[in-house]
Amino acid sequence: MKLKPAIKYHLSDTIKPVAIFYGIVILLFIIFAIQIILSPATNSSMSGIDMATTIFLFVAGLNSYKTPLRLFVQNGLSRKTLVVSAALASLALTAFMTAADNLLSLAANLVAPYTILFDQFFEGWGSPVASFFTGFLWTFSRHLMAYMAGFFISALYYRMSRWLKIAVSVGVPSLLTLLQLLPIETGAARLMGTVIRWIIDTARNPYAGAGLSLAVATVLWGLSWALSRRVPVRAS
Repeated sequence: MKLKPAIKYHLSDTIKPVAIFYGIVILLFIIFAIQIILSPATNSSMSGIDMATTIFLFVAGLNSYKTPLRLFVQNGLSRKTLVVSAALASLALTAFMTAADNLLSLAANLVAPYTILFDQFFEGWGSPVASFFTGFLWTFSRHLMAYMAGFFISALYYRMSRWLKIAVSVGVPSLLTLLQLLPIETGAARLMGTVIRWIIDTARNPYAGAGLSLAVATVLWGLSWALSRRVPVRAS
């Protein structure tokens, strides 16, 4: 496997989008800071950078399969190289963006109170140092899971026919809505409720939540590899 050039490709493909993303974030910070200066009596606070990053990484994962697959195969790189390099690149990308979010949150706190998502869920968790590193792990794992979810969905849809894509896109949301409407006494509703309660209980501990996110990311990576082993390269 020619991993080094493959990883470089994945990372170089995200440099411009990441720069634009953080450019917009910094611009919003500047606008907010100007509003604080002009209206100092207003009690204002900020939040939401890390959630925006999670969404960004999910979209990045969606765009990290189809085009790279064609390019890699055309240049003699295997499908295994695609999946492994995407996973390794995602580790570097999510670590960088998690660190960048933390630095931006510290800078934002100089202007107005800023609360990251971890602090909203786990306020006062341990000492400041323990809270920082735990928050980094928790946020990193969530970001990584989002990226791999996007990558897996892209790999899954690539294997599907056009009509199957439509059926899944319509059927899955419809099925989830139907399950919510089922009487609580039904087995399906009880099963869904049990799963949701287990996820909520697990998420109450940041280490357990991080472990769950990393486990899900690993499973999604494995499924992506299984989908990619003999996937045909389509012209469109």
